[in-house]
Amino acid sequence: MSYVITAPEMLTTAATDLDGIGSAIKAASAAIAGPTTGVAAAAAEEVSGAIAKLFGMFGQEYQSVVAQAGAFQTEFTRLLATAGDSYAITEASNALGALNTQAQTLLGGAFGTAAGTSETAPLAAGTHVAFVMGGTAIPWPDATYVTAVQDLFIDPHFPGFSTQVLFTPEQLWPFTSNLGSLTFGQSVAQGVAILRDALSAQLSDPANTAVVFGYSQSATIATNQIRAFMSQLNPPGPSQLSFVLTGNPNNPDGGVLERFNGLYLPIVDVLFNGATPPDSPYPTAIYTAQYDGIANFPR
Repeated sequence: MSYVITAPEMLTTAATDLDGIGSAIKAASAAIAGPTTGVAAAAAEEVSGAIAKLFGMFGQEYQSVVAQAGAFQTEFTRLLATAGDSYAITEASNALGALNTQAQTLLGGAFGTAAGTSETAPLAAGTHVAFVMGGTAIPWPDATYVTAVQDLFIDPHFPGFSTQVLFTPEQLWPFTSNLGSLTFGQSVAQGVAILRDALSAQLSDPANTAVVFGYSQSATIATNQIRAFMSQLNPPGPSQLSFVLTGNPNNPDGGVLERFNGLYLPIVDVLFNGATPPDSPYPTAIYTAQYDGIANFPR
């Protein structure tokens, strides 16, 4: 990853602008906190109760993302203002380190067990790329997110791989109406097409390899792409491609889309399409946080 260092004279103005953005984030979060976290059951029977609980969890996940975004913004604004008074390369490094600590808490600090394997082998000739996707409400992961992913999941198991951010819509209408009007199904379908094209280009040379990092919704995108490859006559070989998934709704042992396999919610276009294939030929590591309502849904 490449980073751009901003000129010192611009930092104070940027900090002021960011403070305004932070206020807007907090105001928007407060305005929708009730509608997105409290969903009443349509009836007293078990299925309606489970669906209402599921919607509540989607809303809580969105609120968590907004809270993390607000925390990142507040800390970054403070550090940016400080750097405006006394700017140095070391200050920029410290700022990045502070934000990385928060990102590690979000992405990896609470992770428990990993399912599957991710083998490390000496790099051969060719290019070796780690495609990093965001989660629901994070269509374009920023440098903090990417650095945390690279430090926690890529470098330890895939040393020498270069990181490439992959934009995916990551929408879940109506919970992400600020990003657009795509339903979960539409957003995932577009994400699969984007991932497919990126992998096709990267793996067109047999000497090239790739690892895909998916979090939350993008773990479902990766799951669907794994299935697509498994149905092809001439898919990429297992030595060319690996997957690392976190917060996976399709987790074979507790993912909400696996727990209610076959259920379809038309109002939000969510198809509960089962587990990430446990018999996938591609090395796949799945990291799950204990009590994660999306990736570790109770029986």
